Amino acid sequence: MVKNRLRWGIIAACLLPLCGQGQVKARVAGLETNETYMKLLADEQALILREDSVIRVIEKTRKQFGESDGEQRSKLGADILKLEDMLFDVRNQMGIVTGQANQIEQEFIMNNLDGTAVPAMPTAAPAGGGPQSANLIENGYFRQNLDPGDYAALRRAQGNEQAVPMLIVRFARRHGRAAYLAEAYGQAATATQADSLYALYEEVMQANRQTADSVATIWRKIYDDKVYAYTYLLDKMNRSGELAEFEEKTRQMRDEQAGLSGLYASDAIAFYPLEKSLLTGYELRLAELLKLDKARDSLTKAAAKVATGPIELPRVELEERVFINYQPVAFSSTPKYTARNPIPDDTVYRKGTVYKLLVGTYTKKQVPSLFRGAYPISCGVAEDGRYRYFLGAYATLAEAEEGLGKVKARGFRRPEIVVWEDGVYRNITAAQEAGTEAGGSAALFRVEITSDHGSLPEEVRTVIHELAPGKEVSRSGLPDGRYVFAIGTFDTREAADGIADAVRRQGGMETSVLEIKE
Repeated sequence: MVKNRLRWGIIAACLLPLCGQGQVKARVAGLETNETYMKLLADEQALILREDSVIRVIEKTRKQFGESDGEQRSKLGADILKLEDMLFDVRNQMGIVTGQANQIEQEFIMNNLDGTAVPAMPTAAPAGGGPQSANLIENGYFRQNLDPGDYAALRRAQGNEQAVPMLIVRFARRHGRAAYLAEAYGQAATATQADSLYALYEEVMQANRQTADSVATIWRKIYDDKVYAYTYLLDKMNRSGELAEFEEKTRQMRDEQAGLSGLYASDAIAFYPLEKSLLTGYELRLAELLKLDKARDSLTKAAAKVATGPIELPRVELEERVFINYQPVAFSSTPKYTARNPIPDDTVYRKGTVYKLLVGTYTKKQVPSLFRGAYPISCGVAEDGRYRYFLGAYATLAEAEEGLGKVKARGFRRPEIVVWEDGVYRNITAAQEAGTEAGGSAALFRVEITSDHGSLPEEVRTVIHELAPGKEVSRSGLPDGRYVFAIGTFDTREAADGIADAVRRQGGMETSVLEIKE
């Protein structure tokens, strides 16, 4: 009976949320008529309900598991594993659907920075002697004393402001999901599970990088348009004291931001409250000077709700794990590979280091008997289309050299040690022989960035993450107080030059490529 009730519980968890869904509302005004977007919101709501249902069934099953024993306990344990797989699938689907909806929202907001991405404010502003408005810029003084174009930009800035907190909330939710995925990745038992979690993690982080870029772009335009208008009005009123005070507070805020740069998940997200608090204080002072009591009271309440410190979301960093199946070469009198069990394709690991023994390169695939009972064997395809056959898989060069001796003793002619480092192939034996003939050794390359600051700008970190994933970035101090950030190493100068050029394009940072002899 318990088993049957559980099966019905699982079915209900899968199907119940698909029935009787409530009406969904667009999160961004102006997208109500976008059918794709509205369907994504409905799908997201259904998945949220399904997630809740599966979680409830898991909780009940775990309770029954704790109260059972013997065969029943084993069955319930298996059911819990199935339910957790189901929950993972639901959350995976939710991530995809939510990401697609978020992308539509962000593109719509970005495309309407100079339009109406949010509901427009009333078209008529009260005249100078008319009733006051609690909305500061809706008071007649602003329309009467600003150029029509500047006033229109100020109103657009005001209308677009609500998009920023919405994006920040979305960033924070994804940040929590990224932290959960990073933790689950660290506990994954198999390479398949880890790869799936890593792919999801990368999707979430990429979505958050896009959201942070949107926040930076939208908020920068809002802030600049507002500050320009307010500074113009204060200058027109000959309020040099207020202007000097605002400039000093701005300088102090920039100094604080410089000291905190790079500490959090995103500078754009972290520093929003600092700039919003400063801007609200600026508006409050304007309301007081203009004796706009309603606006002053409204801004006083708003200022009390604005955080004065950064949004302290910690950086989520995932150390990619390695699931390499190391196995030394061995020999068997019974064939390990046959027509039914052919030599498998070589596996190239994206992360980590693995040494193998290259025992032959051929224009056509070879029969297993050619390799004298050696195993494990794998076959890879070179860039020129020829087939390369490898023996063993070793964690260290010393182990590979020991295996090389065994292979030579078995009569293999001129086997070579090769290595993959983070997916990059290198023939160690060929490089050593070339170095001996030239009287030198093979070279590696490192990119170095010199900076006045103790952390790299966010856009530079993004370039490094995208173009040199998995490469180590180290920092060291210079006697003159500057810092050097080292990236790499790289096997070719071309790869290092590509990273250096991309970094330079982000703002002309002092960047160089150094050659390192092995």
